[in-house]
This record gives sequence, structure tokens and C-alpha cells, in this order.
Amino acid sequence: MQHPLFSNTEIQQFIFEFNPKNIDALHFGKPLFKTISNSEIAAQIERRAHIQHKLPSWYSKLNILYPPKGNLAQSSSELTAQKKTNLLKELMKELGISTNSAADLTSGFGVDAYFLSTLFKRLVSVEPNKELLGLQKHNSQSFETSNRTFHLSKAFDFLAQSFDVLYIDPSRRDEHHKQLIELNHCIPDCILNYNQLSSSSDLFLIKASPMVDISQSIRMLPHCFRVDLITVHFELKEILFFNAKYKSNSNPKIHIHHYRKDSLQWSEFAFNKIPKEKNKISISPLNDFLFEPHPGMIKAGCSSQITSRFDCAALDHNTHLYTASEDRALFEGRRFKVISSFPFSKRNMKSLVSGHFHVISKNFKLSVHEIRRQFKIKEGKNEYLFFTQESEPIVIRAIRVDRIEIEN
Repeated sequence: MQHPLFSNTEIQQFIFEFNPKNIDALHFGKPLFKTISNSEIAAQIERRAHIQHKLPSWYSKLNILYPPKGNLAQSSSELTAQKKTNLLKELMKELGISTNSAADLTSGFGVDAYFLSTLFKRLVSVEPNKELLGLQKHNSQSFETSNRTFHLSKAFDFLAQSFDVLYIDPSRRDEHHKQLIELNHCIPDCILNYNQLSSSSDLFLIKASPMVDISQSIRMLPHCFRVDLITVHFELKEILFFNAKYKSNSNPKIHIHHYRKDSLQWSEFAFNKIPKEKNKISISPLNDFLFEPHPGMIKAGCSSQITSRFDCAALDHNTHLYTASEDRALFEGRRFKVISSFPFSKRNMKSLVSGHFHVISKNFKLSVHEIRRQFKIKEGKNEYLFFTQESEPIVIRAIRVDRIEIEN
């Protein structure tokens, strides 16, 4: 017998219209429906509220069912799933790869699978969790997608046929909910099964943890020819490894995509990965302007490309802060006008005690929390204090240039 959540339109309408602020009344109130408990309904309402901004198309559609929050957490956002699909579309056109068939081998809640289905004539969703696969099937009907099939199976047990494109997003939690980072530790193991991915597709895409070691991953992926980092408003969300059996990992191209919520636009920074020993960085003392790259730039390890592309210099080899005598309006990150700077000492900090500042610690002996506690610094609005390293520990007082432009 089908669960009432799937078939009862009255229950679905109730979930869609219920205000999550009143959830306690639902938890402790008398049963509203004979076929389902209030707690089951409340769980759906809370999960729906949880994805309001992450998955607005799901949130705004009636008759959508949601998995536990742990599954929602690993799911791509609508923004990043759409970006990933657009990148794949461009790359397939460039490489001459057919759009006949694709498979999402770890489809989970099905967000990536939904967007991938817009690219291909046939999209197969593979998922070992029966409940998750059931939710996918149900929701695909709500989205009226007709080119999808669903298979209850583990990724590499299913993969006995070939596809034009394969996509895999291995789980980054083990059975004890311990966090997994590197590709050869995630479930399923893409490195152990790499040859199967390569022989079963013309192009395959692996999504990894934002904390993964990019250089190490490339070494483990012999056919990785491109790595894309997706950053949303100064937060690194996804790292994508593109592989094709006729490509090699000798000179992969790195693409960094950054979406700013204030401008609602994507920017892109691309370069060829070079050996660390050839990655020469220009170093300079602090000048009139200070620049902080967004996390995708820092993660990609492109310090020499930053200094050459934006005509600036790094304060130190390990600081990830850059400086120039003039503003660099196209800089990929936050831009600041320097007000003053001084060597770090308790004596020099006296004038800032109990002040209101944003605090940033980069390559510094104290954390932001320790700095705030020691010097009683409160949250600020406009001015920033950078605690960092030049030839010695220094403090830089600055104001954001890009924020002023946005507000004006």
C-alpha cells in the first residue's frame, strides 16, 4: 500500500500551506489525519522550510516530498546544479560528445539528476537507498519529466552498460557519520573503480568535497583534464573533476567560477595548473589597497596567476592577501582601501580595544575568537582589522571598496 504522503492531495496541500513558525502547535496538537501522524507531517514541513533558498523550484512546487536533512545537506543547490549542467553542456559541445544518454550513479535526492535530464534524451538515476529513490520517482512526476528511469542499485553494481556521460557524487559520510574527504575514502570509491568509469563512458564527472586535496586527486585520476571550482558568495561549494578516457592529467585546466549574490552574476578565472616549484609569487610590502581572494582562488593555489593577472603582489608566501598602489576593480574577491597599519603588540592595540570591527586572521598566531576576546573587539559594520604576517606580525585597518560600490 502506498504511503499517504505520496497519494493524499489534502495532506500535500496542508504541508505546502503550513507556516513553519507554528510547528510546535503541530507537534503537540491532536492528530489531524487518520492515515499519518503529525510528526511525519511536521518533518516534511521542516525539511521543506530548510531548502527554501537552496532549492527554490522544489520549495515553490506542490506535491514534493523531502528526505532527512542529512541527505538534503549533501544535495547540490539549485544554483550549483544548474551551473554544473551548463558547464557540462559547453564541454560536451566542445568535445563532440553525444547527448543520447547519461547516468547519475549516486542520485540521492535527485537535484543534479533533474538538471542533467534537461541535457540528455535518456537519464538514468541510480540509488541504493529505496526511500530516496522512491522520493525521486514521486518528485519527477511533479516536475513532469518523462525521459528518466530509476534503478535501485549500488553505483558500480549497476554499471554494466555504456553511457555518453556519467556523473558520480560519492557520499562524504561513512556508516558512523564520520566525515570523509579524499576521493579514495568516499563511498563508493571512485579511485578503486576508476577503470570502470572510464570504460563505460566518453566523459565522466566526479564531484568532490570542497576540502579535497586537488593536486593529490589529479594524480589519482589519470584521465582528469579539467577541474572546476564553484564558489557562491565567498563560500566554496563544489569541486568537479572532469575525465575522459582519451585525455590525460598532464596539464589540467583549472576553472574557478564565482557567483556573487549582490550582483547576481557569475565570474570565471581559468589557468593551467603548473608545478609548485615553478609557481613564482611576487612579494611586496603593504601598499594603499588590500585584496582578499574568494575561497575558490585560494583553494586552487593560483597565487602567481593572481599577481600576474591583476598586477598586484602578495604580502607573504602563506598569507593569501595581496596589495597594490591602486584599486584593481576586476579582482576576484574582496577589495579594501588601507586606512593604517602597525606592528602587532598589546601597546599598539590599546586604541582599538572595545572598538567595533570585522576581524580577519590570516597566517597569524591568534584566531579571530582569541583576538576578539583578548582585545574586547565587538562586531563591526564598515571597518576591518586584518591580523596577518608581513616580515613581522602586523595589523591592517581597512574599509571595503567593493561594498561601497554595491551600496551606491
